[in-house]
Amino acid sequence: MSDFIHTIQMNDTTLCDDLLKYYHENSEYKQVGESNGGNKTSTDVTVHSNSKNETILKYIEFLKAVLKNYQETYTAFTFPVGFQEPWNIQYYEPGEGYFSWHCERGMHQTFQRALAFMTYLNDVTDGGETEWLYQERKIQPKKGLTAIWPTDFTHTHRGIVSPSQTKVITTGWFSFLDLKAAHGYYTSHYQAIIEKLKAEQNG
Repeated sequence: MSDFIHTIQMNDTTLCDDLLKYYHENSEYKQVGESNGGNKTSTDVTVHSNSKNETILKYIEFLKAVLKNYQETYTAFTFPVGFQEPWNIQYYEPGEGYFSWHCERGMHQTFQRALAFMTYLNDVTDGGETEWLYQERKIQPKKGLTAIWPTDFTHTHRGIVSPSQTKVITTGWFSFLDLKAAHGYYTSHYQAIIEKLKAEQNG
């Protein structure tokens, strides 16, 4: 059964270079990375999805294609989602990371989040993986590789530190545009989990 963590490789990774350039050219917006109580060290640039910047517009179109592919793969996910929050470009120096296990939907303020996305903007070969707890899965950072997954506790994850290399990612969320849709999604989501457990018990 699928773990609902979907990955797509960007065909033209020059967009990653352009996003890195955007990060460095917007140094006035750099800030210490924030987390909801987690142990995280990074320097972030916050990006608004209504930006008119050409690079950001190209990346938004790529993310829409990633979402479409996810919905075509998991056809039960028919709920209207979109960008409701700003997203981040996160820069991790060697030894930095998001050390704590966490999920992307853990507080009242984040209830509307449906799917998380993340694009690696550079290759990392010495550590640096993203690790999902219950799926027992790790993804090695590869330039242009994008992951998309459900935001709930079922997909608790963390970032593994690279002791020698920098890691740069974009990360954010597709959020429910209708909270009634959110209720429908989580009902079906947990039903799928129950069915999987039953199947495993029946061997």
